[in-house]
Amino acid sequence: STVLAVPGRRLDVSNVTRIAWSGHLLLAVSNGALFARDHLRPYIPPYTFTFPSRVVDVSGNLFSFCATLLDGSVACRGRYISDVTPWEFSEGPRRVNGLSDVASTAVGLGFYCALKRDGTVWCWGDNAFGQTGTPIAMAERCFQRREDGANPVEVYASCVRQPRQVAGLANVVEVRAGLTWACARLRDGSVWCWGYN
Repeated sequence: STVLAVPGRRLDVSNVTRIAWSGHLLLAVSNGALFARDHLRPYIPPYTFTFPSRVVDVSGNLFSFCATLLDGSVACRGRYISDVTPWEFSEGPRRVNGLSDVASTAVGLGFYCALKRDGTVWCWGDNAFGQTGTPIAMAERCFQRREDGANPVEVYASCVRQPRQVAGLANVVEVRAGLTWACARLRDGSVWCWGYN
């Protein structure tokens, strides 16, 4: 590994409007495209992701990220993207079905939240701790993998495949996600959180 004792330029990209970290990927938005540099494997050239609509924002967390597009749609890469089977990892990024008019996103550990321009929050992905805002008893079971051996076992996860509105929240102006929890800041200045305490 390399230690930078003083600041150094990390991406050969100019006019950057947003940055985020996704595990070891440094993400940057420039000229409507999304750039990523892998800091664990610097011998791999930087990735460039382009979409039908310009990227206006990006969020990430531990190898997953979401790009918010100018047309209000969202494209994500990582664990537990809704249309991947088995429900584990998408090299993506893939557009998330069922979302429109999105202003920004927040990415947790295998779960995702989108703040719509109408002030509502919609989440999907891993729901082991209710981090999507859906009670665990109301979530789905998503097949992940089969573990072979003397007694083969199919492994499932508590999940929310398609974005669902987080009940009881309105007038949200900001949403952030941690590993297994999320919080929303409302227009009145109050903060509301859900997931693993």
